[in-house]
Amino acid sequence: MSYLARFRRQTTTTQPSPSVTLLSPTFHGGAATTPTRRNQLPPSSPLSPRQGSLIRPRTNSLETEQQEVKRLKTYAAEVCRSKGLPENSLEEFATINDIKLMMIKLMAELSCFHRKVQAAEAAKVLESLDFEVTLTPSLVSQPYDFSKKNPSVFKIPVEALQDSDAMDRLDVLMKKILTAQRGNMKQKLIASIEKCSDLSTLARSLAGNCTELTMAHWARIAFMKTTNAQPEEASTGPSLQPQTDEGGDNNIPIGTTASASHGLGEDGEDDNDNEEERTWSFSQYWEYLDKVLDELKEEARQKHVFPQARADYIKQFFTECLQQDLQIFPGGGSLAPSLDSVTVGWQRAIHEKLMW
Repeated sequence: MSYLARFRRQTTTTQPSPSVTLLSPTFHGGAATTPTRRNQLPPSSPLSPRQGSLIRPRTNSLETEQQEVKRLKTYAAEVCRSKGLPENSLEEFATINDIKLMMIKLMAELSCFHRKVQAAEAAKVLESLDFEVTLTPSLVSQPYDFSKKNPSVFKIPVEALQDSDAMDRLDVLMKKILTAQRGNMKQKLIASIEKCSDLSTLARSLAGNCTELTMAHWARIAFMKTTNAQPEEASTGPSLQPQTDEGGDNNIPIGTTASASHGLGEDGEDDNDNEEERTWSFSQYWEYLDKVLDELKEEARQKHVFPQARADYIKQFFTECLQQDLQIFPGGGSLAPSLDSVTVGWQRAIHEKLMW
């Protein structure tokens, strides 16, 4: 029987079930063999000659990479020389082989440069600032904190508040300006007392052309004069007149405790008998005034519960100082300022945030 007839006979007599998959037998010289697993696996396809030619030796790849790095370094050095930079400034950046890493590093450098530029601009503004100082010694004791909380009042750049070096420079600058202003005010107070000038003349000399004056300013200037306006009351605090020894030292203790100026209770007895005495010198004049103001606030707090009542108590204290000064140095009452409140932004901010 022929092979074809035998094949047809097998296909017509054998009906395989649907779940069985028949494998074609392999015939070798007329005898069929049972297929094995090796026969079922597809043969592996060898690479074509064209594909095999794409595989390069490892040594060639390393040489190409080294040449590329060398080329980038050479170009980076040329760019640095053209821009006036050290030749190795861009060497690390040029050898980054990942474009994403390169962009991240570039943005970091730009951000750092932008921050330095802002800090330099802020420092330049601080060095050129001419701070307007009000007539209040309480600003002297807390200028740094006040300026940080109210940067717009002094036109301080926001970048300066975020830079520690700029803030240190600001602190030094403010102390320098405020020290000069305090010395100027003290000298004018001395000249006014010696010449027995009225309050209007002293107020105009202190305010200059940049400060709006109100009766509240007059009252506070009178308070500064009252501490030493009367020779017989010089023991209440440090005299504005510097007293020197033979060697020229003007820090000789000449006063008593700061509480002596207004530490008497309603019964006329000293409320601070147990307080340790302290002597004051000419150079401690502003510290003495701050001490008096601190005790005034504490006294108002003890006498009154509500904030408005405390403010009225302090206002009455300054009003009494003004009335006393006008009695001792008459003549300036007719020139009293007509303003009840200031309109300049920086003055208004100070009046609202500070005690006086």
